[in-house]
Amino acid sequence: MGAARAVFLATLLLGAGAHAASVDPTLSHYVPSPVELPRSAPYLSSEGEVRVVGYNDMRDMLEPIAALFTASHPQIRFKLDLPGTRFAPDALAKGQSAFAPMGAEFTPPQLAGYRALQPNDPLAIRVAHASLDSKALSGPLAVFVNAGNPIASLTLEQVARAFSGKARTWGELGLEGEWAKRPLKIHGLAKGTALSYAFAASAMGEREIDAATTGWPQSADVVREVARDPAAIGFGGAVRPAQGARAVAIVARAGEAPVALTEENIVAERYPLDRFLLVYVARPITPIAREFLRLMLSREGQELVAAAPQRYLPLSASQAAAELAKLDEANDWSIAGRPLPQRESTQPELDPRLAPYRPCAIEGTLAGSAPPILPQLVARWIESFRVLEPRVRVEVPPPYREPQAKGSPRLRMFIDGKIDFAFLTRAMLDSDLDAFRRSHGYDPLAIPVAGGSYRHFGFVDSVAVVVNRDNPIAGLTLAQLDAIFSKSRLRGFQGPAATWGDLGVAAWADKPIRVVGSGAWAGEESARATFIRERVMDDGARRGRWRDADPADQGDAIVPDAVAADRFAIGFTAMGHLLPGIRAIPVAPRAGEPYVEPSYENVSSAQYPLSRVWHLVVARKPGQSLAAPLAAFAGFLLSREGQQEVLAQGVFLPLRAEQAAAAAKLLGPAAPCSEPSR
Repeated sequence: MGAARAVFLATLLLGAGAHAASVDPTLSHYVPSPVELPRSAPYLSSEGEVRVVGYNDMRDMLEPIAALFTASHPQIRFKLDLPGTRFAPDALAKGQSAFAPMGAEFTPPQLAGYRALQPNDPLAIRVAHASLDSKALSGPLAVFVNAGNPIASLTLEQVARAFSGKARTWGELGLEGEWAKRPLKIHGLAKGTALSYAFAASAMGEREIDAATTGWPQSADVVREVARDPAAIGFGGAVRPAQGARAVAIVARAGEAPVALTEENIVAERYPLDRFLLVYVARPITPIAREFLRLMLSREGQELVAAAPQRYLPLSASQAAAELAKLDEANDWSIAGRPLPQRESTQPELDPRLAPYRPCAIEGTLAGSAPPILPQLVARWIESFRVLEPRVRVEVPPPYREPQAKGSPRLRMFIDGKIDFAFLTRAMLDSDLDAFRRSHGYDPLAIPVAGGSYRHFGFVDSVAVVVNRDNPIAGLTLAQLDAIFSKSRLRGFQGPAATWGDLGVAAWADKPIRVVGSGAWAGEESARATFIRERVMDDGARRGRWRDADPADQGDAIVPDAVAADRFAIGFTAMGHLLPGIRAIPVAPRAGEPYVEPSYENVSSAQYPLSRVWHLVVARKPGQSLAAPLAAFAGFLLSREGQQEVLAQGVFLPLRAEQAAAAAKLLGPAAPCSEPSR
């Protein structure tokens, strides 16, 4: 650590007081890494400060840690907005907090609310143990008995039996004599509180807390009632003085020694009902969240944790290393793939007209590549295909990288002709397409093998054309969209599309159409921009030309907020990125045809014109056949069995029979070993 920062840290520690718990001397020192903030992010204040929403009882540690961070990164300042834990999950889900300090884990309702807004679950990083100091609001869990109760310890199994109602007397927990027949009087935190969820997770296993348990709003209430009644037992946080009651020692497993509730046992990770202060981060993890946690889990950060007046207990070096490893693993999608979103509550039925796969009894080896959102489904496909064709070996190993050759070594291998196929979730970049043509002398063949998701952001979700909620337009045709977004107008729309009146909105006849998000096509097209061009603007061999981009405009990520703020705006975004204040408009394939709502039913049935598919891409010279193993594998993907695996995973949408049949025709002269879909 540099001399200037050492002096600064010493000043912070001196101001914090000299009552800190000892910090593991083997913790690694903090070595700053550069961090670049995005130009615009919902968590940035109007003054450019990084906003952090969360737990009020962590202020005394977060303020000096934030100051130390700013000393290492002078361009970054923090705005700590710490009203309490109940505000943090929603702020994190909406991107309004860079990370979320919490005194407890997200409750199931909080997690459900988060999942409604985000495709991936947040990651919880432990930053400190709970405290035994009465000034702290977060303590470890404890099981309290009356001070006159002779019981020395309880196993976790006994605890679960007591609080689930399976044990009714103290004799069933091991007491004898006059105590044996005394009934248990059960107290605890009220149902739905963070501590009741934490206790259920730590102590109850598969059992539920008995509905007859007297629930209290605060741990102090539980301790008070246990102190009043010799036969009482209760659970709560251990930060409140326990006059007339005591925390009983806990045995994690039968045969092990009882563990008393002490700071030493907490820090050593022996106490079974420990709790932690947490920092939740959204995935993918932003550079600012990662770097702040690197500081917080360093020796300097843990010294400031321990110096806070609440006396929260610092992590050991091994504990901090384990949390840092979670940060690294969470973003390393190249090894195991991206975490999957929650399944939609309803799922489509598999099209019964899809043809079954007919095994070919062939042999061979295939190798391919996949982006990070596909390894789980690809693994299902490979295993199912192996059962049907046991002599064909298919390998799609990591790394799983974004579908661009400049960042994906395996996609580069496919382009160079060294492996057999590539799964792609977006159209090939022009640069990759040019490289393929140079290697092979012809274009690659892209075979649709699955639909995108409906609204799982980042998982090939359908594209929505959005307008402000005040816009009275009923819908748009593809030709009208072409006129709005392109200057080539290959779909033949007559006249300009400069005002909403040009599109038939009489009430807004003179109101300008303001296209936002043009940064998506200003340079290299985004995946959604490529999709819009191909689906809306291109005409066979003729490539549509985008309208001129506004140099001040940004990409399609800003579209929802920009449209919500401008009554006359229009743009396109992901179905999983809709916000209040905007609406996704229906789209008609041609003038005179009905508008199709972007509903789940219409997307899953492939009726909505802007629903998406993704592809198996192969190198097949025009007029020639695919090698038998590759033709068989492609045919399997399009079969009933292959699409059943898509449905079973529950993220992407299976193809309809007519889509699969059209895709099968692309395979060329050598038909796969399956019958055409009916």
